[in-house]
Amino acid sequence: MEAPAQMVDRGDPHRRLSLDRAAAPFGLKMRRLLELLLVSLVLGLVCCGTDTSLSIHFSSGTITDNARCSGGGGDFPLEQQDGLVVIVIVRDDTTIVHASSGEPGRCADLTEGTRASVQGTNNDGRIQADEVSILSS
Repeated sequence: MEAPAQMVDRGDPHRRLSLDRAAAPFGLKMRRLLELLLVSLVLGLVCCGTDTSLSIHFSSGTITDNARCSGGGGDFPLEQQDGLVVIVIVRDDTTIVHASSGEPGRCADLTEGTRASVQGTNNDGRIQADEVSILSS
């Protein structure tokens, strides 16, 4: 007695092909995902190089001298709680805000003795500020 037709594999190449295609979408998706991850990793290593350092930096402290403002940006020294003084770079796209009122600030508001909190990226020992919150003035 012969087994039912769906259970017998008589070497029909079309049948095997259709079974392979049914299983292929998951395997193909996983392969493409792995290829994408590998390409992303390689691009990240190539683009960043070995001498590039980028880190998000949060700092708070007291401004030790009035900000030097020109054009849309400027810089100011910020003494952190541990006594370290860092230079903070303010660009025209840096958000400056008075924390107590929520009102926008400007570079000229960054004066000696003002407490501030800074969020930005560390670039060769200087913080390029994305946001400066003026805590007290």
